[in-house]
Amino acid sequence: MCRVLTEHDCRIAPSTHYAHHKRLTAPSARTVRDAELKALIQEAYEGNYRVYGARKIWRHLNRQGQPVARCTVNVSCASSASPGPSAAKRRSPRSRTPLHHALRT
Repeated sequence: MCRVLTEHDCRIAPSTHYAHHKRLTAPSARTVRDAELKALIQEAYEGNYRVYGARKIWRHLNRQGQPVARCTVNVSCASSASPGPSAAKRRSPRSRTPLHHALRT
């Protein structure tokens, strides 16, 4: 393969060809681990009424004996369809009366 590409003025190292072939045939360890974690994260999210965010899912997984880095859970939650509770639900209603007027009366 490398010889044929070299004849057509596309120089490629044999190690590059073999590395590419290996990536196509078998997934990397990180890809396998991410797929396992994605299932665990989704299970924890669904099992807790879909209200857990990344921090609580991270703590939940570590309590269950699944050692996982917090940044890994953050990235997985951001890329999946389970973002956690929305910020819009946590906002309190705002008053039109400024605070200094409310205290004087």
